[in-house]
Amino acid sequence: SAADDLQLLSGVAAFGCNEFNKANEHLQQAAERGQIEKFRQQTSETAKQIGHLIDVAMLHRDEFPKWWEKEQEIRAAEAKADDLPRVKLETTRGDLVVELYENEAPIATANFISLVESGFYDGLLFHRVLGGFMAQGGCPDGTGSGGPGYHIPCECYQDNFRRHFRGTLSMAHAGRDTGGSQFFLTFVPTPHLDGRHTAFGRVIDGFDVLAKLKRVEPGTPGPKDSITKATVLRKRDHPYVPKKI
Repeated sequence: SAADDLQLLSGVAAFGCNEFNKANEHLQQAAERGQIEKFRQQTSETAKQIGHLIDVAMLHRDEFPKWWEKEQEIRAAEAKADDLPRVKLETTRGDLVVELYENEAPIATANFISLVESGFYDGLLFHRVLGGFMAQGGCPDGTGSGGPGYHIPCECYQDNFRRHFRGTLSMAHAGRDTGGSQFFLTFVPTPHLDGRHTAFGRVIDGFDVLAKLKRVEPGTPGPKDSITKATVLRKRDHPYVPKKI
């Protein structure tokens, strides 16, 4: 019924917005009514994306509220200190502002700020934008294989690593300690990346812009969205120099 569909989609929407208790309530009721199994019979790409989100939400339904509670405690402390670096990304869809997790990821933060201040990101494409997942950018040649000419260490293997929720800014890499300039911004919580990619910031303004980025696979012909200009809005009073390996 329409009411069942609405409840199922409401659960997925709540999950995508980090409202995990509400998501659990809606999805559990949908499961009890058999609506999730019925939904899995649909074969469209959109239905597959939604089905994947349902699987993730249900698989970690007990952990997500605990993870989010801990994250909220960290964010409250950050808000009280009010000193984390911030960067504005002007894009072809509008402006995004990200706040950087310098406390837990100082290496990735220093690298990002250094590249922003050098103008490295100005004009670069969002070369890989996957619905229900993330938007990736920062490749100088727009293919996903380029970088700044060096690598930096991963910080995701530390005990204090930050998790991936909606709007997380994280390092892309091709294996441990191979990060450089490429990053991604998550559209939804992505727990399979926790402890595997260095989450080093989050969107604090411009979620509507993030949602508008054109979905593309690398190598897809046609126009792509890009960063027109990146600017450091604030930073702590010390040099930001990337730790290269």
